[in-house]
Amino acid sequence: MAVRTQAVLLQFFADNVTGDITGEMMRDFVDTAFALGKPTITAIQTADYTAGYGEIVRVDTSGGALQVTLPAATGNGSAYVTLKNVSDDATNAVTCVPSGAETVEGGSSFVVSGARCVQSFVSFDDGVGGAGWMAFDGIQTPPAPPDPLPIQEDVAAWFHADDVSTLTLVSSTHVDTWIDDAGNGYSVTQATDSKRPIYMADFGDGLPALQLTSASVQHLQKLGSRPINPNNDYTIILLIQATSGVDSKAVMSIADSTAANRHLQLQYLFGQAKHRLLADAGTDNDFNTAMTADAWHIVVMRRNGSTLKTRVDAGAENTLPASGTVTTNSLTIGGLETGAGGVGTTFGGYIREVQFYATHKDDTARDALVAELMTRWNM
Repeated sequence: MAVRTQAVLLQFFADNVTGDITGEMMRDFVDTAFALGKPTITAIQTADYTAGYGEIVRVDTSGGALQVTLPAATGNGSAYVTLKNVSDDATNAVTCVPSGAETVEGGSSFVVSGARCVQSFVSFDDGVGGAGWMAFDGIQTPPAPPDPLPIQEDVAAWFHADDVSTLTLVSSTHVDTWIDDAGNGYSVTQATDSKRPIYMADFGDGLPALQLTSASVQHLQKLGSRPINPNNDYTIILLIQATSGVDSKAVMSIADSTAANRHLQLQYLFGQAKHRLLADAGTDNDFNTAMTADAWHIVVMRRNGSTLKTRVDAGAENTLPASGTVTTNSLTIGGLETGAGGVGTTFGGYIREVQFYATHKDDTARDALVAELMTRWNM
């Protein structure tokens, strides 16, 4: 791909990484990013750092100036690196230096400074000894962070930990309420402090997550209403990680708060993701799809007519004919409603996002939603 095309992509990302991104813009970005290969967003660097190809290097200069070494351009023309200062510091600079005798903007170094500034670099190699890096469009100061990326307009309920404003926290980290960012009123809550999930601003990869401990029965609920009717078509997308050794636990359930043993749930069961629809008459429609513990997975649950479907990541999709109807009136994230407001088999692990759609998304729409989620969560 030509250098100019990469530069346009990089400038788009630099302009919008904390700016207002529309759904159409994101689709264009995802299409181009997949053609190039996904960028890698680094952890926040506070000391000298050597960048890799295709990285978005996040730095924090509030503690002092630092140096970023660009990778070798020789033999790697049209590579890219983007630098972003995540701090409000405008005093300390980042000095970008090339590899060996190469150049950056024709010199031996290039200085970047400014609060929350962004700078993009694209490599060149003319094949006759000239190789280095070009800087594009200077230093930029993006606008204040906006709302997160929009999901499809027909989303029935949307919970995502990448926007802390959708979380009501007690004691800084205890989640009292996870707001339904679709705006449809399905926010889930927990009044008992010991049962509240824990918000982690950095899971260890620079991105947030909600931690749920099964032994503490941590979960969030919306009693009296639910975003989808399990008897009709639906699509549910979850980004989760199960903790090894904590098995047979409900990740999410839509159930009846007045009677036990009638529900739709996703259950983590001994290395399997179980899609289960337990009908009022006792008919148990359930089937498993392999899902390893201690790793992030995207699970997609769908219903199309009488067919239930489950896919974990990009694996094969499992299907099962469903029979019977189920009465439901509540939503639980992190557990299974067992009737009369009781909760059992709570999940042990981490949740980053849950999306509910009251329609069956076909394979193309499903893949587009998964691609958007993967881009936003740097997968």
